[in-house]
Amino acid sequence: MILMWVLYEWFNINNIDYFQGVFVRTWCPELARLSNEYIQTPWLAPPHILKEAGVELGVNYPRPIIIVSQWNQQVNFYMILVLIYVYISIFLVS
Repeated sequence: MILMWVLYEWFNINNIDYFQGVFVRTWCPELARLSNEYIQTPWLAPPHILKEAGVELGVNYPRPIIIVSQWNQQVNFYMILVLIYVYISIFLVS
């Protein structure tokens, strides 16, 4: 049963509607005029593309809350700290 659900979700997310942005264009009309290339990540679009589509980040469409590249760097830093803590706890204290 779980395998069927996973396959269903995988096929759903990889279907043509996702890449053409049908869902986004339906439920986020402010992004409807963006090209397929930037419909899923409008904050990566160049300013002239956003202007042509009538999208103003922070005005009629929110800026991203998390910037993935910065988040990855922070997670890597904290993971190193956790590993050092675990190493000290296991090998040096006991």
